Amino acid sequence: MEYDIKKIAELSALRLNTEEENILRQDIAEMIGLVMELPDITVNNDTGQFMEMRSDNPEPSYCKCVTSDEIMAAAPESIHGFYTVPKALEN
Repeated sequence: MEYDIKKIAELSALRLNTEEENILRQDIAEMIGLVMELPDITVNNDTGQFMEMRSDNPEPSYCKCVTSDEIMAAAPESIHGFYTVPKALEN
């Protein structure tokens, strides 16, 4: 498959020399080749989803989940249910 590298470069606002065009041509061909190797994805027409959803809600044993109430309790200041942070940029 051939790609119009000059058009791609123009649309991308790139200025490429001949060597860079050849590299881009090879890179695009490689990317397209990888995409073409992906298996076909079938959709379950009953649910419209790609795979069955798990019935359980597993939580990793290494992660202690924190509730939003706990986060808000630890915030130094909050406004309307949102915690505030110091202003980082000046106008």
